[in-house]
Amino acid sequence: MKCTIFYNSSNVQNIKILRFLEKILCENFISFEKICVIKKFCGDIKSDFAISIGGDGTVLWASHFLVEKEIPLIAVKAGGLGFLSSVEVSELKDFIKSYIKGKYKVVNRTVLEIKNGKDKFIALNDCVIKSSSFRMFYCDVFYSKEFISSYFSDGVIISTPTGSTAYNLSAMGPIVHPNSKVILLTPISSHTLTHRSLVLPETSLLKIKVRNKKGDKSKIFILIDGQKNIQFGEELLVSVYKKTFKTIVSKDYSYFDILRKKLSWGERDSF
Repeated sequence: MKCTIFYNSSNVQNIKILRFLEKILCENFISFEKICVIKKFCGDIKSDFAISIGGDGTVLWASHFLVEKEIPLIAVKAGGLGFLSSVEVSELKDFIKSYIKGKYKVVNRTVLEIKNGKDKFIALNDCVIKSSSFRMFYCDVFYSKEFISSYFSDGVIISTPTGSTAYNLSAMGPIVHPNSKVILLTPISSHTLTHRSLVLPETSLLKIKVRNKKGDKSKIFILIDGQKNIQFGEELLVSVYKKTFKTIVSKDYSYFDILRKKLSWGERDSF
C-alpha cells in the first residue's frame, strides 16, 4: 500500500504532524511520497490513498491532483476551521488502523468542470466571477440554451454542495448536503433584491457572459477554489465534472454533526 502526503514545509506544526504521520505509516508498512503545497508540482501521483496536513486550503489544492485518478483523501486538521477535515491529530493513529481494516466511509463530492475558452479547470468548492476594480457589472447567465437572468452585482458564485459552506454561505446562499448532485448559483450583493440563489440539477450546463457598464474598462476575473485567478474570456461554461472527489471519513461521520461543531449551527444561549 502506498500513500501520498500533502503538507506545507514552511509550517512548523505541519512538519511536526508529518514526522508523527511518517512513523505511523512505517509502523503499518505503508510506503509514502511527500508533496509540498507551496512548491510547483507537475509530477504523476501513483498511490492507493492520500493524506493532507493542514486546513481546507490544503484539501482544495490536493483535490486538483487527485480527482482525475480517483485517489481518496484523508484530511488531517492542522489549520483553521477545517470543514473538510477527516480526523484530528490526536485520532490519527487509530484512524489509519481503521482505514487499513476497511472500517471507514467515503464521501463522494461533486466537482465542477470549468471551461474558459480553450482552458479547462476543475473546482471542488466554487468558481467566482469578479471585477478587478470591485465595481458592479452584468453577468448574463444561461441554463443550457435557456436564459436565466442578467445579474447586475459585484459578481456571481457558482458552487458545489461542498462549497456551499464557503463563500456561497457568506453571500447568503443555502447550505447543501455534500451528497447532493447540484450546482448553486449565488449573486454577490445583487443590485436587484429579488435575485436570490438558485439550486440547479447536475445535468446543468451554465453559460455565463459578462459586460461592464458603458465606459467601464475594468477587467473581469475568475477565481477557482480561491487559488487560481484567471482572466475571463468570451464566455464561461460550467457543469458537473464526470468524476467525484473522494474523502475518507470515520464510520460514524455525520455532516450535521460537522455543521453543529464548525458553525455552532442551531445553537442558542440557555437562560
